[in-house]
Amino acid sequence: MEPLQYGVTATALGALGTASTKSFAELEQNIGGVETLFKSSSQTVIDNANKAFSTAGISANEYMSNVTSFSASLLQGLNGDTAKAAQIADMAIIDMADNANKMGTSMESIQNAYQRIRKTAILLC
Repeated sequence: MEPLQYGVTATALGALGTASTKSFAELEQNIGGVETLFKSSSQTVIDNANKAFSTAGISANEYMSNVTSFSASLLQGLNGDTAKAAQIADMAIIDMADNANKMGTSMESIQNAYQRIRKTAILLC
């Protein structure tokens, strides 16, 4: 191999290592958030996250990040019922993914729409 090729290979491997470390750190942070919010039902959310690629077409990290973004309101609306919140959160993520796939809309846009609906519902109650 030419010296230039070694440099390119080393740079690529370094970038891969950095991306892996960042992804692992995000996973740890997401798991911590799920454990904090869902307490005794956190393993259900983590298990659902691990199946998220087949059920919703998203990574476990993306699943947990999305769930934690709306779970505080969900838990409040369910009077702290973490088991029910885990179940509803999973249905919501799958619904969002289905809508994204059918409509060609990004998950982020759909999540924002769900957030607006949730805020409106809270104001109306």
